[in-house]
Amino acid sequence: MFMVDNTVGGIGIAPRARGRVSQINDWDATDGILDAIVLAIQNMQFGELMLIEVQYPAVTTTLGWRQSPIEIYDRYFDVLRLATALGITVIEAGGNGGHDLDLPISGDNGLTFRRVFNRNHADFRDSGAIIVGGSSKTVPHFRREGTSDNTATNFGNRIDAYSWFEGIYSTSFNNETGYDDDFGGTSGASPIVTGVAALIQSMVQATLGFKLAPLQMRRLITVSGTSTSNPAFDKIGLMPNLRGLIDGQYLNLAPDLYVRDVIGDDGTPRSGNATFASPDIITRQTQVANPASQFGAGSGQENNDALSQTVLTGRENFIYVRARNRGSRPAEQSFAEVYWTDASTALTPAEWKLIGRANFPSGVREGNILTVSDALRWQAPAGVKDPILIVIAGAEEDPAPPKPTGKIPAEVNLSRFFHQNNNVAAKSTRT
Repeated sequence: MFMVDNTVGGIGIAPRARGRVSQINDWDATDGILDAIVLAIQNMQFGELMLIEVQYPAVTTTLGWRQSPIEIYDRYFDVLRLATALGITVIEAGGNGGHDLDLPISGDNGLTFRRVFNRNHADFRDSGAIIVGGSSKTVPHFRREGTSDNTATNFGNRIDAYSWFEGIYSTSFNNETGYDDDFGGTSGASPIVTGVAALIQSMVQATLGFKLAPLQMRRLITVSGTSTSNPAFDKIGLMPNLRGLIDGQYLNLAPDLYVRDVIGDDGTPRSGNATFASPDIITRQTQVANPASQFGAGSGQENNDALSQTVLTGRENFIYVRARNRGSRPAEQSFAEVYWTDASTALTPAEWKLIGRANFPSGVREGNILTVSDALRWQAPAGVKDPILIVIAGAEEDPAPPKPTGKIPAEVNLSRFFHQNNNVAAKSTRT
């Protein structure tokens, strides 16, 4: 992925990138891998890349125990989804089990079989990671097959991207000073894809002035990608094509939707504790006839954070969300999912209750134009006291970050979910 640019060996894909290693201290401990990932999350920021160079055996219905992506296990799925939710792009080795991930697989010693990696099945769950498969080094590329575990790439519609499974030139893992040209597996393919992601992030930041969110990266990295010789059979996604991305100017055009945390917020990721004071989440007791003219650009109320009315419990209220787009392209099919929760559970996503989705009927245009959603009706529960409203906004080319699942590790401050993601905001209300 990267090496020192000197007269020895190679330089890697992204030689000027800087990296850190989060070591797994105890392979036999249940939480050894988990602890390493949590430590990495603690030391990473929005837009950085986390490479998961680990696979883990799981039970398949056709091949028995096979190496699989680690997120087959709930504890790893939850922490990788948390990393994605905090703006860290996760690139995960797809595993060397030669297994069709579209089929049922078990992460609990064969007690329950589900199709958690099949995007077309009700069991599917999405960590947000870019999962990588492996191909031949020869052109045209084809899926690397094998008859036993650890000899072939996993495959299926959950695999996002692929690269070489064999013949990779890298520093040697057999001695401390040499180089080998036989590194491989999805542990070889995934660093190649990570290197491409690092270059994409660097060019986007230099051109547009901001970093891509994880799901933006996952969507963009295979645009203009290279197919295998038989995509319907191979099922390992597309190989990233950096030259195609550059020549097609895809790295110059991207929306960046944001909802302000406070007055003065310009969409740049921030630090600190959550404030729950967004001026762009507005509650009203009656529906507004023309919300754009009352709350949007040119209304004179752009920086008014006192537009909300008291929430009426046991009755219908109306919620409006405002958003801007600091990118270079319209944010089409824009929306805002709105949740409510008690103040005591504001940092406990499992306690957030979905109210619904407010839509921006014409999208959110580029140019930082304050745009107002349509009305979202909310029957506030009787007896609720001063709830907090949470907004997670997204668009077709700027997907909403995933809501964290599972237990949040004590070492991770979930305030980062609000401040690192510029399309997440919250507001305390009064009843």
